[in-house]
Amino acid sequence: MIVFAGFILGAMALWCAAYASRVALAQTMDHEAKYGPRRDDIDAVLRMCRSASSIYRHNYHFAAFAADKAYTHATENAPSNQVYYLDIARFWCERAITLNRYLTLTRWIKSRLLWRESPADAIRNWADYTAWHFWDHYNHAMLAEMCAKAGDVDRAEREMLWVKGSEYEARIARLIEARGS
Repeated sequence: MIVFAGFILGAMALWCAAYASRVALAQTMDHEAKYGPRRDDIDAVLRMCRSASSIYRHNYHFAAFAADKAYTHATENAPSNQVYYLDIARFWCERAITLNRYLTLTRWIKSRLLWRESPADAIRNWADYTAWHFWDHYNHAMLAEMCAKAGDVDRAEREMLWVKGSEYEARIARLIEARGS
């Protein structure tokens, strides 16, 4: 019985060591992607994130970082293959949301991606997130902004109740006023 228990404990220890090694390797790759010398090379960063994620799939930060990098590159640099990077951003965003649906960054990226196709879907996505993370002024401000840009000034004004007194109030109020007139 003692030999059998020792065998089981030894096997568990080996499995834990292998698992910890995989996590450490993936974290090292993630760190390299974020802070290494090739951090400005979008394709190299996305390859590192893909490798890190294939080694350790459970860390949603890899996916969120890759989604952010791809989306930022596609929208700020407007490369000739912008659609390619937006598709990559969508892939990583969906993976990150599958792992952690409450991460603000990926929910915001998803809303921005949805906005390109359907503002109503984007608003629904952000409203779902705002309902969960209700007490953050930023979430209501962004929801009010989206509603105003979509032409739903009444809903934007209702969201302003939750933005009052915050740093976002003046900017969102100006936007609603401009859209309402």
